[in-house]
Amino acid sequence: MKPKLFSLHVYGGALAAIVGLSMGCLSTGPAAGAVVSQAAAASHVSLLPKLALLHEPALAQVNGQKLSARAFTKTLTELYGMGLFNEWVQVTLLRQACAQEGIHVGKSAVDAQEEKILQQFSAEHVPQGQRHAALARVLAARGTTVPQFRLELWRSAYIKALAKGHIHVTNKQIQEAYNVNFGPKVKVVDIVVGSLGDAVTVRHLIMKDHKNPEQVARAMSLNQQTAQNGGVVLIPLDNPTLPKVLLHTAARLTPGVLSPSIPINGAFHLLWLLEKIPAQKVSMKKLRPIIIKKVSLLLENQWGQREIARLWQAAKIKINNPVLQQQYAAMRAAALAQAARNKAAQKKAAGGSKTKPQTPAAQ
Repeated sequence: MKPKLFSLHVYGGALAAIVGLSMGCLSTGPAAGAVVSQAAAASHVSLLPKLALLHEPALAQVNGQKLSARAFTKTLTELYGMGLFNEWVQVTLLRQACAQEGIHVGKSAVDAQEEKILQQFSAEHVPQGQRHAALARVLAARGTTVPQFRLELWRSAYIKALAKGHIHVTNKQIQEAYNVNFGPKVKVVDIVVGSLGDAVTVRHLIMKDHKNPEQVARAMSLNQQTAQNGGVVLIPLDNPTLPKVLLHTAARLTPGVLSPSIPINGAFHLLWLLEKIPAQKVSMKKLRPIIIKKVSLLLENQWGQREIARLWQAAKIKINNPVLQQQYAAMRAAALAQAARNKAAQKKAAGGSKTKPQTPAAQ
């Protein structure tokens, strides 16, 4: 069997399989809370049409009734504005940084990267004229669109240009990447909830009511990206970047038994074992060049996250749109609150590490 590198569904991985990019993986700083804040704001938005006032410009007329252009724009901004605004700010900051460094990033570089990605569909025997449509289908399955994908290509191109000279792959990183890809893994359903009360509900649904764990994940997991796939992920047991409590619990899973609640960054993970996958016997020497390339891309993305956060922190951002102003303030408040919770959880974990580690009690 041909070994597979950096599977899209490997837990904790940042490298995608087909399109070669992890869409949205570079959202950081204030932008990291955009999805949650935008969703919370959108829950209060009414989609009912509004009529234009007497002297207000009309979007359109329906049987003589004028629809409000102003209300239409306001509704679109409330629903989708903050997400796009964050993307625009990030790309603008990166473009400004390139200009300050005297670096030119042109459309040809982005087009070349897109063509390289399209060529990967040849392995799936997709005819050349159908590859754009195939890419659109793959992106749609991942909850994104072609315009978002192209914006990500631009962002990645700027980061790649800025990251030159900052990325150095070590032998330790190569070995760790090899272990993650070819070491032992467990295939699990990972259900992420926000409270111990929700964890009790999940446990009751699965262990008492005998509900399908994948259906429970789709309905209750806070991780929307994995929930769409029924919460199914691969956890490499030799991945040093994952929390030890997660690896410890994953390694000891037994069939038919839901794991204890695993506290990580203010949330709780519950794991259901699907399959234990033994280590593969694959030559490191043959795969070393490929692994170096993949690790370089991962380090580049990580460097990009830090650079965007640095640029954002130093930026002077003045928002004139009142709807975006309100959403941006709410987003920053949510991000600061989450950072405080994460810091408290890390402090608690550090304090607990001084005593003998214990398996989390089942909740």
